[in-house]
Amino acid sequence: MASQIVFSFDCIVDSFFLIGGILLAYLQLTALSKSQPNVVAFLKSIPRLCLHRHIRLTPSYAFMLLIYITLLWFVWDGPYWPVPNPIRTMDNVCVSNWYFNLLYINNFSKASSLCAGWSWYLSNDMQFFMMAPFFIYALHRIPKIGLAICSTMVLASTLLSIVVSHKQQYPFAIGGFPKYSFKPNFQPVLPFYTVPWVRYQPYGIGLLVGFAIWNLRNMSFKFPKKYNILLWCIATCLCVSVIYGPYSAVMGHHVISLAENDLYHSMGRLAWTVGVSCVIISCSLGQGGWINGFLSWKVFVPLGKLSYCVYLIHLPIINVLVYGSRNGTYYSTLMFTRDVVAMMFITYLIAVPFSLIFEVPFINLNKLLNRTKPAENKQVKDEHNNGENCNANQNHSEKERLLTKKNLK
Repeated sequence: MASQIVFSFDCIVDSFFLIGGILLAYLQLTALSKSQPNVVAFLKSIPRLCLHRHIRLTPSYAFMLLIYITLLWFVWDGPYWPVPNPIRTMDNVCVSNWYFNLLYINNFSKASSLCAGWSWYLSNDMQFFMMAPFFIYALHRIPKIGLAICSTMVLASTLLSIVVSHKQQYPFAIGGFPKYSFKPNFQPVLPFYTVPWVRYQPYGIGLLVGFAIWNLRNMSFKFPKKYNILLWCIATCLCVSVIYGPYSAVMGHHVISLAENDLYHSMGRLAWTVGVSCVIISCSLGQGGWINGFLSWKVFVPLGKLSYCVYLIHLPIINVLVYGSRNGTYYSTLMFTRDVVAMMFITYLIAVPFSLIFEVPFINLNKLLNRTKPAENKQVKDEHNNGENCNANQNHSEKERLLTKKNLK
């Protein structure tokens, strides 16, 4: 039963897409409500928004790729260590395809030609980020149209998941001992696991949830206690069913039909996202109880700031620890837990200097670019004050003229 959580690792990725959509929608809606830009001003802001996103993500990503492709192979050796073919590198594909990663289009590549396989997430996230401002602006200006667009995109992603899964017969059970009534295709003609039209579901729901939280917090809304309990019950049922629902199929006790396979591919991701959304909505309104208190614990703040670098370097570190092993590994739940805790500790430990060297300088650069120049601020302030003084003088002169006219009469 414990291993079923590991086999459901895909759900964690969907959680990150969901959180990304929520944060972007909430922050953008807050900014739009303050500035109230027209369509032209909004369109002019898009290139600047994308530039800041690139500055935030790309430098540390590029340095990670450089180290991964050129230096990591020389760190260790062992019987499981990759054999150079023909170049001494951890990933031969990256030698010719690395620029796809920096262009954020490597998620369209087949699994066999994917450089730094875990980086497909960043490409999807960047592609969603570049589309999302238009949907958020629609939610702000004409909420009904914005809701219709976002809902249509989520529905389209759901239907495409069914169609692509059915045509390519891509199995949902990657681990365990599943049995299928059809012949599973682990190497489909077109990529399934990494493409944006399949992965958009949680991000699109995140935009809708961010819009809902923004409205509810502006209204100072609170759920009645019974409805809040119902929300948590829905979240628990959905998340537990997604993880443990396919247990018998994964263990080989139930033969998976193609219809069941397609349904899980499309609705499993949707159910998990809705369940996590219920938890986020309740906690954001201050009704999460001790769970909200735990998730808001200050210890998570510095760990959260390291999360991007941890994501970038976690798999190279796992590769070194696994491929550098001198002995065979006999897995049990206890041994697996020990390895996971050890790898997390080492990854966070290495993420600190990596972040300080390759991430923090560019974060500060991004802040400097976002900051309005003091001279410009002073000029705007002086112009505003001069305008107010001029209006006050005009009003004073008008009052004196009226009084003089009245006295003459």
